[in-house]
Amino acid sequence: MRDRARLEFGVQAKSAVIGLGEAYLASLAELLSESAGATVETQGKRCGFDQDTFKARVGGQYAEVSDDPHRTPRLWCPITKIYHVARVITTAHIVPYRIKNMHAAYIFGRDPGSGYEVIWDKRNGFCLHITVQTLFDEGHFVIVPDGTSEDGVDEFKVVVLDEELYNEEYPIAPGVTFRGIHNHRLEWGSTARPAKRYLYFHFLLSIFRRRKYAVTDWGQDRIELSPTQVWATPGSWIRRSMLRPLAYEIGDWDCSELSESDLESELGTFDDGRSLPADEEARMATCIRNALTDLTASDW
Repeated sequence: MRDRARLEFGVQAKSAVIGLGEAYLASLAELLSESAGATVETQGKRCGFDQDTFKARVGGQYAEVSDDPHRTPRLWCPITKIYHVARVITTAHIVPYRIKNMHAAYIFGRDPGSGYEVIWDKRNGFCLHITVQTLFDEGHFVIVPDGTSEDGVDEFKVVVLDEELYNEEYPIAPGVTFRGIHNHRLEWGSTARPAKRYLYFHFLLSIFRRRKYAVTDWGQDRIELSPTQVWATPGSWIRRSMLRPLAYEIGDWDCSELSESDLESELGTFDDGRSLPADEEARMATCIRNALTDLTASDW
């Protein structure tokens, strides 16, 4: 068993350059006033039309093609590598909708009004067996890049982080165990793939949560699965100034051993010169933490 990293708690406030403009500030003010008295249950409610449209757009890429009109509809799970009846398949968000549009736009460096396009992007979702999805949401395993296909399409593999889950012999589907799929490439029914940036964000949240609950080997997981190891050349995916607030709020981790160059090179971040003040980013990270608290499978 690898030694678990031990880090001191506490966060040191840092000054931030204000260069965002009135659009972000107005949107943030609206968001924070809405969230001030909100509970987790009232945050980020989704429209039924949005969810139905998302489900149709994503699910259509995983549906079994059959000429038999009487055949029960089935959907492909790229992890179990099996077509399952539709009732045991869920269309899952990778970046959960409860993070809200403004959060998503800011974190991923989009214009203030385009967070909706992030949350409901069909590349922010895929079909998974319901048992698999719950474990994915809880950070028991992550999905990381695994090169490209002969056609140049991005490929991915499963990395099981939970040792107990890895040793579990009970199958999640006929003949499928997590030991059997660990470090194995996902199989897809089409060329459809989720976007790396969304899987990367989910990966970071999973590592932060493992840090919070002092899961054995979380520090080694972060090192071995860092962008320089498995994400090849990470894009400018996550706003750099949000990494420390998110790590602190979600993982009780102040990133004290990471320099600014580490955040730039190791963690696949960007700095567009439009960051909010540090206290505003801290409040945003708190909102995100609250939104992610006690999520159920239907909230992703």
